[in-house]
Amino acid sequence: MSVPGLNLLCLAFALCAGHAVAMPALQDLTEADVAQPCACTFGATAGKALLYWPQPAGDAAYLREPGGLRKLRLFSARNFPEPRDPPRPGDRQVLMFSDGTWHVQAVGEVVQVCRPKARKCAGTVLRNRLVVQWAGREKVEIDGWGRCSCRE
Repeated sequence: MSVPGLNLLCLAFALCAGHAVAMPALQDLTEADVAQPCACTFGATAGKALLYWPQPAGDAAYLREPGGLRKLRLFSARNFPEPRDPPRPGDRQVLMFSDGTWHVQAVGEVVQVCRPKARKCAGTVLRNRLVVQWAGREKVEIDGWGRCSCRE
């Protein structure tokens, strides 16, 4: 038994299934996007942030896609071996954010911290990997850096 509308729908689905929609490219955040003085930023290239997590009210992070700025809710924040203030070189941090479409994990290891009596501090620097998934499709890994600091 053949249903004309159903056959056309099946054909359209089969044609579309062969053309996967690619993940939108993440764009660098602007100075206006990273307004909080205390924050963590993560990216592929030092100084160019792809993910911004304001502190201390860190219940959300932000990224920029071609459609604009997206707010991602913090699902989990873990520190290994334990949360320390200040962190120490070798400490690890895993952050998980999502808005239902975008899922981002920031996995980092502290590589540089300020000396306890330093007059100026550039913040904590992390070797970082962003694991990004868009709309349930294949994950993309972005190796790079992270920095948590307060601007003076």
